[in-house]
Amino acid sequence: MARNSQWIPSYDGPMFATPGEKSSLFGYASFVEKYETNAPFSLIDFETSGFQPGSARILEVAVIKIDINGQVLDEYTTLVNPERGGVGRSDIHKITQSMVKNAPTLSEIVGDLLKILDSSIVVAHNARFEENFLESAFRENGIKHQLMPTIDTLWLSRQVLNLPNYKLATVIDEFGFDFRDAHTAYGDVSAMVKVLPELIRQSRKITFPTKLSKSPSVSSTGKTRPRNLRD
Repeated sequence: MARNSQWIPSYDGPMFATPGEKSSLFGYASFVEKYETNAPFSLIDFETSGFQPGSARILEVAVIKIDINGQVLDEYTTLVNPERGGVGRSDIHKITQSMVKNAPTLSEIVGDLLKILDSSIVVAHNARFEENFLESAFRENGIKHQLMPTIDTLWLSRQVLNLPNYKLATVIDEFGFDFRDAHTAYGDVSAMVKVLPELIRQSRKITFPTKLSKSPSVSSTGKTRPRNLRD
């Protein structure tokens, strides 16, 4: 697909990660880093009440762990009780106050997040967003985590695809997959599961600025309240 010759979207600035960057929590992939990593991929997505963790809260989380072939190894998804403030743009994420009222709190799910992310490569589309909220969640709960090797599929899709933009829906459509339940955490990671193996197959060798990290051990409550996608 040809790019619009009059305009090429920019993905620079503080909202976006830089290839090879060592940030507060993630070590972002590029093609020229020091470490190759053979590990499962944990694809993560948050739905939140806003854009910045200082003023917004996580409302939903989904993580699907896969191998290089896209085989699902584990998954975790739940709504999250924000405890304070509202739910923000329900017209976008379709999460209402009543849906999160009886959901587990952030402190009740952080152990489950650490468990599924342990010793894996983190994957997210525009991963800076997920990093900001995940780092805030860890800090709020007194958790210090080593840098985690991370693939930003926004960056990776730009390396191997020629598209007018690199929104997740556009990338999914390029591969001919249906994008069901967009703007739900589980719907978004399920879509990424479909395309990640193909993006990696078409890519050059991906390397990381940090080694694989072991997550701290925090008690897991096992509490979940997944969204009913039929509602």
